[in-house]
Amino acid sequence: CLNEIANSVGRQIGNYRWAWDASRRALEMPITQGSRILIAVCKDSQAQLHLDHYNADAAEGLVDDVLRLFELEGRQGDPYGPFLESFTKRGVIALLRKDYQQAVADLERARDIQVRLGERLMLPDTLSHLATAYFGMGDTGRALDISNEALRLLADIGHANLQPQRLFWHHFLILEKSGLEPCLAFLGRAVEFIDAQAATLSRAQQVRLRKDVPLNREILAAWERHGRARELAAPTRAS
Repeated sequence: CLNEIANSVGRQIGNYRWAWDASRRALEMPITQGSRILIAVCKDSQAQLHLDHYNADAAEGLVDDVLRLFELEGRQGDPYGPFLESFTKRGVIALLRKDYQQAVADLERARDIQVRLGERLMLPDTLSHLATAYFGMGDTGRALDISNEALRLLADIGHANLQPQRLFWHHFLILEKSGLEPCLAFLGRAVEFIDAQAATLSRAQQVRLRKDVPLNREILAAWERHGRARELAAPTRAS
């Protein structure tokens, strides 16, 4: 339960102090019990908290720890278990460092494993990051094809994702930076998902969701910026 607070509820609503406190307490339990699997799960959650704030160095150390623990446990039972997200995180770390070639290699490996195991919930995120990596390498056509596939798979699972707005944001960025239309429709969809999340929260939590989650803050700033541009571009009516 503590790890769930850290990795989903806390980070989703932007209460990172709450999330980190829950994560630290969660990690204390398996350490005292010597459970490598649970230690890995908790460290993977901490890596995500760092990635939410684009802290690649701190996340990398935790992901390396997770995969080392995975190697120990991989001799028994499922060789991947709960560590599928760690392979994607390794690619995201390379993305943050703009090492696009390494990001593509890591994310393609993550994609191939998830496809082989039939992991449909994680795959849209992995594909969206992979599209961003290909775009960073200058392959806009492949980036758009993969991003469109990510959005299609997301729709197939009923948008069952903690942050579906991320996938629409990535697609918008690829279109906007390529000068392609209709890019604003995808930005608008990202905003809609933020609004839908906010509608389930208290007023104070809504403020935190919009201002304290870095992803949401970026999306809403872009939406406001484009809104102002549309207002300036609109013809002025005579009084």
